[in-house]
Amino acid sequence: MRKYILAALCSTLYLTVHAESSKEKYQQTVQLSVNFGSGIAYHTYKATAHTPIEGMVTSNIWDKDKITFGYNAGLNVTWQFHKNVAFEGGISYMLRGWQWRQDSVWFATSFPPQYDSIYSLKAKDNYHYINIPLKLKFYAGKGKVKFVGGVGVSLDFLIGTSQTSTLSYHGKTVQRYDAAVFPARKFYNVFNVSALASAGIDYAISHKYGIRVEPYFSHQCMKINKQGSIYGYLWNAGINWAFYFGVK
Repeated sequence: MRKYILAALCSTLYLTVHAESSKEKYQQTVQLSVNFGSGIAYHTYKATAHTPIEGMVTSNIWDKDKITFGYNAGLNVTWQFHKNVAFEGGISYMLRGWQWRQDSVWFATSFPPQYDSIYSLKAKDNYHYINIPLKLKFYAGKGKVKFVGGVGVSLDFLIGTSQTSTLSYHGKTVQRYDAAVFPARKFYNVFNVSALASAGIDYAISHKYGIRVEPYFSHQCMKINKQGSIYGYLWNAGINWAFYFGVK
């Protein structure tokens, strides 16, 4: 993953220098955009030691953990310094995480306990981030509709974690729990870096206003947990909508 980040940064430097030295004149533009994206969120795991216990734990993780809903929203500034190339930066909020389900959860309904009631427990683990995306964007085509693609990185700051749990009995919700906590630096890496990629369509409504629709993918390059021999990396994928207007 670090190789991809280095390649993206080298490409950014090369294209910036190339654009500066180009003889073709281009009227540079600056755009402000409001962005919203939604899609799926999940994780990948990596074990540092391949022992039978870790194999059993990772197998249990893949069996129980499922994809969940994720989204992001924020503001971006795009500086298009070449007719085909632009640099974009901004700030956004992103919800990451996953959900899991545990069936056949036994609870005692009498004393002494008889364990005669079987429940189902479903939970969603949420990780709340403030991101600073930095992307190099590429444009192709003429007219109002253009192809747009982007690669880059985002600086991710973990601001909190939360969990929503639902206890069910025979398909009916018995109780719902919501818990929110601030991340403990002892257990979590509060700072992270994600690799970004997107590709879609840019539609210019007028010479100053437009809409961009881009499927995107974001994958963390650093582990989220500090302790343990099994580390997790969060990722999101979906469609991002941006409404932009030119300020220059």
